[in-house]
Amino acid sequence: MTPLIAVDRMPSLNSTLFMIYLSGLFPAIYTWMMDFLLNTMSKKAYPNQPASWRLPPVSSLAVATPLIASAIWPHLESGLCEPVAAAKLFVGAKSVELTDGQILENIDSVIYCTGYDAEVPVKLPDEIEPYPVRGEISSWYRHIFPIHPDARLRNSIALCGHGAFPVPGFSQFFVQIHAISQIWLGNSSLPDLGEMETWRQKYRAWRLAVAKKYHAQSTFYLFFVPMADYGAWVDRTAGIGIREHLGVIGRWVNWCAWKFWWQDRELYNKRRGKLP
Repeated sequence: MTPLIAVDRMPSLNSTLFMIYLSGLFPAIYTWMMDFLLNTMSKKAYPNQPASWRLPPVSSLAVATPLIASAIWPHLESGLCEPVAAAKLFVGAKSVELTDGQILENIDSVIYCTGYDAEVPVKLPDEIEPYPVRGEISSWYRHIFPIHPDARLRNSIALCGHGAFPVPGFSQFFVQIHAISQIWLGNSSLPDLGEMETWRQKYRAWRLAVAKKYHAQSTFYLFFVPMADYGAWVDRTAGIGIREHLGVIGRWVNWCAWKFWWQDRELYNKRRGKLP
């Protein structure tokens, strides 16, 4: 069955800015609203979900990224694929025990889909290794810059694509690139070492609180960051002015937004309505 709605379309920039605004003011309401919306879309797109598949309850968007299942869905409906619980342990040469106690026989191979796994393209010195403990969150500021006593080092190396919020995904990394370039050009600046350390402590506390509240499992990927805080920082540091020109509040109270609207109304409307 082909979905009747475009569940794989990312929200517009206008919608994304509203989500960032709402998540900052009322994070619990935002999460509930998004979970409800995604579940509603899923049920409309795929109304016939047998209870035996045990798909619900799904994890909250706060600790998991949405999964687009349009490619695998026909194979589930045809019976070619069968949803089962997670693999627990191997109990024989070709036998696998699942977390629900079921044992599968004649298993030739098990393919682990690890999701998003942060990778550093070069071997860095231990003192600035972003992932000193495998499987734990990055030790870098905003997942981009090393937290190190030497200011020259802090300002000379950066990683892109290691921190983001789930929606709208990869488009955030283009803004990160702008933020890095503006810092290196001297148009924006990094905080001092003390502020970086304070941010790291607050970030770790945030992750622990979210993981506890929403019963996080393996899908609470290491790159997850708080939406409102991170979105505001990367926009401000990049110097793009997305919130000032197009934001929920910013577009009404900033002269630059009104100027943009007056000088090029067509482009302004396209920017608000199109993908971020």
